[in-house]
Amino acid sequence: MKSTSLSINLACPCPNRCPFCISRLTQQQGSKSSANARLVSSIPKAIDYCRFNGIDTVLVTGRGEPMMVDRIVVQTVKDLKAGGIPRVELQTSGAGLTDELIGVLAWSGLSTISISAASVDEALNQRIMNHDVFYGDLIHKISEAGMIPRLSLNLTRKDWLPWTHAVKDCRTKGGPMADEPAEVLVDLVDVLIDRLRRCGCKQLTLRSLGKPRVNSESSVAGVTAAWIDEHGADLSIPGAITEHVLKKRGYPVYRLDYGPVVWSYGDMSVVTVDCMATTMEDAGEIRSTVLQADGLVHVGWQNCPIC
Repeated sequence: MKSTSLSINLACPCPNRCPFCISRLTQQQGSKSSANARLVSSIPKAIDYCRFNGIDTVLVTGRGEPMMVDRIVVQTVKDLKAGGIPRVELQTSGAGLTDELIGVLAWSGLSTISISAASVDEALNQRIMNHDVFYGDLIHKISEAGMIPRLSLNLTRKDWLPWTHAVKDCRTKGGPMADEPAEVLVDLVDVLIDRLRRCGCKQLTLRSLGKPRVNSESSVAGVTAAWIDEHGADLSIPGAITEHVLKKRGYPVYRLDYGPVVWSYGDMSVVTVDCMATTMEDAGEIRSTVLQADGLVHVGWQNCPIC
């Protein structure tokens, strides 16, 4: 069994309070830089792991906000590039990502910065994620620095209400989904794509919010699941975007190892994914392996280590 990707999950605090965040549901691994000592010393092992599995892209992320341990992020990027990893990406909310750090990361060899957001609307995104980041400004600066900016948009309800209402009206009338809801969806996607294109964005990932499993031992899981029930977008939206927008007006570019197709739409690379998926069941491959702060590569985000 081989994995198709590797994430490096740094131990770090987080200034945000995203109500849907999966890291709130996992075991704490520490919030100080010293908690990453074993992980940092294991980078050579992670590089060997990538070579064995043919992994050419590594994502640097964190249990909190990785830019809170920015020196470790920069050093990790340098080490991965020195070890021959072709593409190194960073996942961040944008909090703590200063102009100076953008320049340093570009110089260190980082290829892509993926900005996580919870709404198309900047003000609503700030309220949900509890920060003062303007993702459009950051995307422009990342592009100007020569890196690839990606918006990873977690789908929340308010952005997509016009489509949800159009579908509901269609069903109330007793007919199949007609042209009107599809046209509403096209308009919503086109507005988003146009805005991102103007600020220099090159890639867009649309992600459904996955609810955690709720049990009696996890009150946090229950609160998170309830928030997603109330504020998460309809789970059918990614599939509807693929069927009614991407397939009809875009064209497929390639398929990611774990299944989803990357589409070219309006000069933007667009992919819809289930952020909770971890395996390719048919191929017997692991989608996500994660180097954790214990210095071991784990299967997924909470499972047992494999080396």
